[in-house]
Amino acid sequence: MTGRNGPDGMELAAERPLDPGLVLLAETQAALRGDSARVRDAVSMLGGDALELEAPSSLSFGALDSVMARIDALETGADQSRRAGRAAGRAISEVLELPEPLREAALYALGGRGWQMAGPGLKVLDLDVGSQHEVQLLRIEPGSGAPRHDHSGIEHTLVVTGAFRDETGLFRSGDIASKAPGDVHRPVAEPGRVCFALAVSTGHPEFTGALGFVTRLLRRS
Repeated sequence: MTGRNGPDGMELAAERPLDPGLVLLAETQAALRGDSARVRDAVSMLGGDALELEAPSSLSFGALDSVMARIDALETGADQSRRAGRAAGRAISEVLELPEPLREAALYALGGRGWQMAGPGLKVLDLDVGSQHEVQLLRIEPGSGAPRHDHSGIEHTLVVTGAFRDETGLFRSGDIASKAPGDVHRPVAEPGRVCFALAVSTGHPEFTGALGFVTRLLRRS
């Protein structure tokens, strides 16, 4: 499945090299499908669209209670640290399971700003691959999704793991959903596995409803 208009027959303009973001998308799709020939097909499809020390002190009244309270606080902090460590370990493990070359780009990005919350159950990782376009890895919890939005440019979204559904249908691992201005949709991850998706966009999402109104106000300020 390639999206709204299925541009598989488009020819790549020979005089213009493909953008690195689109190359990453094409090579990741080829890795998912285990077929290097898919790179040529994906490039053809996309070519036309433009990471203590304390000093001793005398005991005072209530000292024992104070010490015990501090121990409890330390244990609570240690438990929180262990939970944070386990969460970080899971995040790294998820990225390590991604196909190359997406894995390398995601690991590099984790050393930068890292994951950013974009909504309930939705995280975004900005990928710096030398692209002129916006390149992001999306992590969508089952049942969650992006807010309903339109597009100011062309957006290609490759499903890497899991699946998501929008107004145009179901997109599984290896599928690319291509959207253009006027294609208003709200992608939501299907039940089961966490959905990772690689999105390359020549513009920005244009949110609808109240969120769109707030976004437009912020842009004017």
